[in-house]
Amino acid sequence: MASPEPTLTTRTGRVRRARRLATRRFRAETGQFLAEGPQAVREALALTGVTHEVFATAAATERHAALHDAALDGEVPWSVVDDDVLAEIADATTPQGVVAVCDTVVR
Repeated sequence: MASPEPTLTTRTGRVRRARRLATRRFRAETGQFLAEGPQAVREALALTGVTHEVFATAAATERHAALHDAALDGEVPWSVVDDDVLAEIADATTPQGVVAVCDTVVR
């Protein structure tokens, strides 16, 4: 599967908004959080209507093709980004290549 070229930068509004989800205050205001890593994103995508957007590197998009397909099947936008953009969004010290913007689910 050929990966699309990354088009988002660290200055793109969607990237900046996702980065703000690292703060407790913004998470509380929006009712959203970041799911980081393929397992967390897979679980979020399994819940209908919870995931709003996925950001992933080209390498992660290829490595996790089934996850990419699940996002497309659920009509969740999947944006391929450069490593520096993903590092800007992710809170993890060593990002796993995929991050999703999700609604907080209260059970």
